Amino acid sequence: MARRSDDARAKKCIGILQPVYLPWIGYFEQIDYVDHFVFQDDVQYTKNDWRNRNRICTKAGPTWLIVPVKRDGLHTRLHESRIDYGRNWARKQILTISQAYASSPFVAPVIAMLQEAFEAQPERLTDLTIPLIERLSSHLSIASTFSRASDVPRAPDADLTARLLEIAQANDATDLYLGAKGVAYVDTGFLAQNGVSVTFQDFVHPEYSQNGPEFHSHMSILDYIASVGPAGVRHWLDSLPKFGAHG
Repeated sequence: MARRSDDARAKKCIGILQPVYLPWIGYFEQIDYVDHFVFQDDVQYTKNDWRNRNRICTKAGPTWLIVPVKRDGLHTRLHESRIDYGRNWARKQILTISQAYASSPFVAPVIAMLQEAFEAQPERLTDLTIPLIERLSSHLSIASTFSRASDVPRAPDADLTARLLEIAQANDATDLYLGAKGVAYVDTGFLAQNGVSVTFQDFVHPEYSQNGPEFHSHMSILDYIASVGPAGVRHWLDSLPKFGAHG
């Protein structure tokens, strides 16, 4: 598996993203690109977002997989959000995934991961989503390491860019690899003045054989794995640039 060149080993690139439930393939491209990945779990929890849900493609089209969360108030941090086990959603999700990908030979290990995670019944949402991302990364032979932003002290007056700098400095990072939307709010000049360079993701979504006659992009990674297998996903990741490969 290709990683970064020897000339770049003095540098360190990290990615910083909010943890997502069973993320799309672009999320894993960001993890694979960097040396170290930080889950931004200390931000405010947002409803009707990707933190607790994602989509898979069935023969009838995309359908949602949702982890219900308790209503703990408007200012609840993501790492404080609690899962609501009052509904039998976990068994239904396993059934939905099993039925959607019944003809795929690649989903059994992923279903086993989910069953094990659900049976543990973690109280916090991030204690479900983060370990699942780490296990899926291992399943895809991604070598990056992980940590959580909530473990990094935060200055009371730190804005979004200052917080990124705190996380970068805590991880000895010289480079950040951020999502494309970050270009609208990240002060790259401020980061550069403090010795941190920024690259924003420029992602081209691949197309692959999928359930149904119409291709639907931005599905959960489960959909890509079910379609091409972990080796197929790994082959795609290896075809993409890595930090340091450009010199």
